[in-house]
Amino acid sequence: MGVDETATETKIQLQPNPAINDFSFSINLKQTSEVKILIHDLSGRLMISNSYGQLEAGQHLLSQTVSDLTTGVYMVSIKYNNGILTSRLMVE
Repeated sequence: MGVDETATETKIQLQPNPAINDFSFSINLKQTSEVKILIHDLSGRLMISNSYGQLEAGQHLLSQTVSDLTTGVYMVSIKYNNGILTSRLMVE
């Protein structure tokens, strides 16, 4: 199993968490990558899918609206070229 060097972090931090209308996250890419966010409910149903397109290498602060989601806990996945970062998000 190889070491993925596209992003430097191993875990994504979502702010604020719990979120009400939206949240933001920071990702530091080592190379140009297509970045996409997927938000699933705990039963695995896809609730939100959003592409941020091709982002250059470096630090990026991105945001996502969650105002259409009901109160609950969701799994957030940030996909980039060769990896995926996940975290739990609480929506109020």
